[in-house]
Amino acid sequence: MLGWILGMMAGRAAGVVRTIVTVVCVMAAIYVLPPYIEPVIGPAIRQQTSPGAGEEIEAALLAQPVLAAYAEARPEVVPELRSRIEAAWQRGGRDAATLEAAEAGRELGARAVAEFAPYAGDAELIGFYRETYRVGRQLQGQPRICYSMFFGQINPSAVSIEDMARIDQYADMSALENVMTVLVRHAGDEIVEFDRARAEAAQAQVGMTVGSEFDSTDFRFFFGTSPEADEDYATACAVMLRLMEATLDHEDAALIIRIGMTQN
Repeated sequence: MLGWILGMMAGRAAGVVRTIVTVVCVMAAIYVLPPYIEPVIGPAIRQQTSPGAGEEIEAALLAQPVLAAYAEARPEVVPELRSRIEAAWQRGGRDAATLEAAEAGRELGARAVAEFAPYAGDAELIGFYRETYRVGRQLQGQPRICYSMFFGQINPSAVSIEDMARIDQYADMSALENVMTVLVRHAGDEIVEFDRARAEAAQAQVGMTVGSEFDSTDFRFFFGTSPEADEDYATACAVMLRLMEATLDHEDAALIIRIGMTQN
């Protein structure tokens, strides 16, 4: 039993659950885009003979649904990305440009979700969170890869870049990409108001539920402890997925997700 969860309704426990919600959503966005960016950008880069032909790169970027939705709302992002890729091309050729495109994709995913989630409806938030959970479940049989998806921001030194790159080998990312696109495209013009006190109480309830199901030491990975064996990676992933499941099962799931994605 986690005393620090069971003993508090809106203190450290709520903060832990809030951190988990934020990390899950943002990190999913970071890792979903590179597998799609490279196939789109790669051919355009490889077919060019000079770094000045940016129109083709821009067109290839806009063929990516999430980027197209983001650029529709933030049109300045496309020339920024094109300039970055062209500058990388000039520095190091095709490989450097492709790497820069992938890095831009990671940044874009984080920016898109972080910027638009507070403006999104409940259905879009829950849909995004549910698809993130589904991908995590598909990765559960590969605990190191699952850890890489969910704990990259909590403990980046324990995350393998190679494992990150293998996420799409074990999970179907297309539905997650689709809900990301919907979230961005359907976001409103104003931040959605919500009952913060009710959201914090719901967070604490999730913490209490999950805290009663695991040994207190199983939560050490959320505070930066590095896994040492496959069993540790599996435990970290299992606790994360159970927290997500309990969130989705809660009647106030949208509030829990929303407070995690709203900074103020």
